[in-house]
Amino acid sequence: MLGVLFFGVFPLSSIIILILVCYANPHTWYSELLAFSIPPVMIYSAIILLAFLIIKPARIYLIPLMLAAILCLKPLLVTVAFSFKEKQGKADLTVMSYNVAAFNPQRMIDKRSDIETYRNLYNWFRTNKSPDFLCLQEFYHGSDDDYDLTLDSIASLGGYKYYYINPRYNRHTNGIYGVITFSKYRAINAGQIFYGDTLVNKGIYNDFIIENDTVRIVNFQLRSMSIRWQKADSLDMYDNLNLNVDNIVGRLIEGNELRRDEIAVVDDFLRQSQFKTIICADVNSVPYSATYQKLNKNYYNAFEKGGTGLGFTYNRFPKVIRIDNQFYDKRLGIEYFVTHQEMRFSDHYPIEAGYFFK
Repeated sequence: MLGVLFFGVFPLSSIIILILVCYANPHTWYSELLAFSIPPVMIYSAIILLAFLIIKPARIYLIPLMLAAILCLKPLLVTVAFSFKEKQGKADLTVMSYNVAAFNPQRMIDKRSDIETYRNLYNWFRTNKSPDFLCLQEFYHGSDDDYDLTLDSIASLGGYKYYYINPRYNRHTNGIYGVITFSKYRAINAGQIFYGDTLVNKGIYNDFIIENDTVRIVNFQLRSMSIRWQKADSLDMYDNLNLNVDNIVGRLIEGNELRRDEIAVVDDFLRQSQFKTIICADVNSVPYSATYQKLNKNYYNAFEKGGTGLGFTYNRFPKVIRIDNQFYDKRLGIEYFVTHQEMRFSDHYPIEAGYFFK
């Protein structure tokens, strides 16, 4: 019975999940939830195949085990990067994308700024070469404190002559929110991508002439997954677990429905572009999701082509996810990609890539 369960039933279940999520890829709430099970499914498939070679049960079990292993190849290629590229200094343009979480993930609750976060961030710009383009999501600029003058500070320290933003003022925190693109090049065209109704879930685009070619930089953030583990002191461990599971599942379902509508708007906009395009985005979806795959269908992912390792970008529970991405036009090449996990100034890590014209 155990042999049937571990070498038959579980592998068949893994096959169904892999086909549904990674190959059929419907944009539904259940496929979004099942997407989080893909890493455990891949690990289980590898372990059980190794166990088969050691224990050597009935050969009939080899069929589902081998099929599961083959189906794991596609999600494996978006989970682990094997490029091992090194910076050669040949990039024609460099781009960093960073969700700065309003420079204080709790800003809506605690309006006070974290001075240490600002100080560390500004020191990073003083001691490192700034990229040609800096695309920030959940950007915040206020006037209550000198440190809150982030627009002026980043432009000055990073050597950026230009910036493009779709600001929205919030009276509660006395500041503006939005996505912003800092640039060392002047845009010949700029505009907004209209979707959603929140302070931070929005997008912008800019067109630049670089090396006698026109490049479009698209910067946007989709609806958050809202994975927040909350602890209620009045509840015991079991009730606390049930409460958090219910809340997280409900948020994931709601977030998936909103992202489905948002990515449809973004995808329609991207299809209309004739320029070479680089996309900087907090997609708030794991790489096996329909949201991610919609972008990955027409563009290369910078991490997959130029990164190394696992490239997790979320600096908070559950941590082992990659939701911040750069996608680039297939008419461009990638020189390098790096996840700056040393920059712990937000609940996200910044990602940086260098591109060249083919």
